[in-house]
Amino acid sequence: MKTLNLISALTFSAICSLLNVSIAQDSQLNINGHLKNSNCFGANDGEIDLVIEGGQPPYMITWSNGSSEEDQKNLFGGKYSVTVSDASGNEMSKEFVLRRPRPLSIMLSINDVSNSLATDGSIEANVSGGLTPYTYEWNDGNKGTKLENLGVGEYSLTVKDNKGCSLAIETNVKSQDLPMFDQMNLVSENIVVEQD
Repeated sequence: MKTLNLISALTFSAICSLLNVSIAQDSQLNINGHLKNSNCFGANDGEIDLVIEGGQPPYMITWSNGSSEEDQKNLFGGKYSVTVSDASGNEMSKEFVLRRPRPLSIMLSINDVSNSLATDGSIEANVSGGLTPYTYEWNDGNKGTKLENLGVGEYSLTVKDNKGCSLAIETNVKSQDLPMFDQMNLVSENIVVEQD
């Protein structure tokens, strides 16, 4: 009988010990976050969904941007830190980084026409930044990267990336009225525009 009582006491002690360990682990304050990065350069559509586990509520939350709300919205890309303290005085801090998309950039290579009546001008677009693939919309309805057989006039291009971020640029194809023997040597220039 004493042996059984001893075994029961040891078993009960072991169970209590396991329960205490489990309770201690469950009560440890821990914070994490689900991040949504900004879609476009310069946009404030980033989000941080803060996840608080363990500890003793209520929690006191302090963000580096001065907010005390648990979840953060309308954020620009960058670093954000948060400190959470619980009712027992436990405290934990963590830093989150929202990635900044690269700005869209358009470079146009322009070949002016040889004379005012010619249609030997061209414009070619080279795009970088944002998230590929890109879509192209010229003011004449063309959807490619290059316009050819152009005459004198104004031309505009709007580029959108895979996230819907857009950038527009305008340029002119001009007449050089070159001498006949030099008409094949068309004047070229490059112009660049970038998101700011």
